[in-house]
Amino acid sequence: MNMRSTSFVLLIFILCTPSVHTKGLLSSVILEAANSAVSLFTTISDLFQISTEKNELQLLAETLSELKHNLKIGLNSLLIRLEKSIYQNALTRYIDKINSCKKDYFNYVANPSDAAKRNLVKCSDIMESVRPLGNLLSGQRIFDSHPLFDLYKDGEGVCNGSAIESISKNLFADYVIGCTVASTIEAFENGVNTTLYGNECKDTISKVITYMRRLYSDCALPSCKTFHCSVQSLFGEIPPTSSQDLYSKLSEMYPWLNFLVFKLSKRGKVTAGGNFSIGHYDSHWINGYQYDIFFFDAYIQIIKESLNYSIAIEVPEELYDGHYFGNSTMTKIYFNGLTLTTFVGYASENNALCNDTSEYIRECHGTGTSNTLYGKVHIILIFVVLMYVL
Repeated sequence: MNMRSTSFVLLIFILCTPSVHTKGLLSSVILEAANSAVSLFTTISDLFQISTEKNELQLLAETLSELKHNLKIGLNSLLIRLEKSIYQNALTRYIDKINSCKKDYFNYVANPSDAAKRNLVKCSDIMESVRPLGNLLSGQRIFDSHPLFDLYKDGEGVCNGSAIESISKNLFADYVIGCTVASTIEAFENGVNTTLYGNECKDTISKVITYMRRLYSDCALPSCKTFHCSVQSLFGEIPPTSSQDLYSKLSEMYPWLNFLVFKLSKRGKVTAGGNFSIGHYDSHWINGYQYDIFFFDAYIQIIKESLNYSIAIEVPEELYDGHYFGNSTMTKIYFNGLTLTTFVGYASENNALCNDTSEYIRECHGTGTSNTLYGKVHIILIFVVLMYVL
C-alpha cells in the first residue's frame, strides 16, 4: 500500500467509522509498512498529517506506543552499542523526557480532568527534547561527532542494516509521540487552530525521510561488495526454514534492497534474462534445499503489468519447491513440453545496484565455499516468453 492510497483509505475510515475500528485500521496500516524504516516513516508522515487535521492524534500515539513494544530489539540494547558517547547521554535524556510526558498525555486521554490537564501542561517544554531528537534523525551531528547512524557502520562503510532499522524506528516513534504531546499542549495554551508545532514536526518528518533515503543509498554500494559473504554467514548461523523466512532475514539485514527468493528441492540452475538488471546469489545448498536469491533496489517494485523494463526467471519445473517475492508480483508461465517454469515481471525503471560483479568479495573466511554473484544472465527463449505475455 503506497502513501497516497493509505491516506485515502485512512481518511475515509477516520471520518466514517467508530474510533475502535479506526485504531485497528491504524495498527494494520502501520504494521504493513513497518518492514522498512523508510516505508514506515512515509506512512506515519501521511497519518500524522491526517490525524492532525482530524484531531485524532491520540490514536496515532497509542498505535506508535504499541509498535515500540513489538520491535524485535529494544532501544536500550541499541544505545549500549554507542558506549558512553555523547549520543547515548543525549538520546537517553530526550527519550526519558518524552516517555514521562507520554504517561501524562495518556493519563489525560483516559481521564480528561482539570488535574490531569494541569499535569500534562507541565510538559510545555517537551519540544526542547523533541526538536533535537528530530534533528539527529535527519542527520545532524552533536558537535563534531559523526552523524548518529554512521556509528552503525564498520570501517569499510558497510552498514548494520538491522541495527539502523531498529534504532531509527524506535526513535522515530518517540519523536512522533513527542510531537503529539507538544501539539496537544499547544492547543490547550493557544487554541485549537494553533499548529506551529504540528507544522514544524511535519517539516522535520519530511527531512528525516529524505535523509534516510540518502543514507540507505549510501549503504547500498558497500553492502553489494560484501553481500555474498554476509549471506554465507547467515546460512551458517541461522539456516532459513523457507523462502519467506529467508526473505524476511535478508530484508532485515538489507532494508535498501528488494529480493526474489526461490527454493529448489535439488541442485539446479536458475537463470534470469530481460532488460532489467538484477543481482543474483545462486545455488546455495542448505539442509537438502537450494536457494537462489535475486536482489535489486528496494525502491523499485516488480509487477505483473507490462512496463519499460522486463525480467524473466526460469526455474527447473521438477525441482521448484516455492518462492517468495515480498511486495513484488510476477506472472508464472509453464509451456507444455518444456522442463522450465518461467516467472515474468516488469519495472518502471532499471536497477542500478549490485550489478558490477567485478568488485564483489568472493573469498569468504570461515563461511564455506564461495559462489559467484551474477548480474544479468540471458536465458533461452526469453524473447519468446516476453512476447507470449505481451
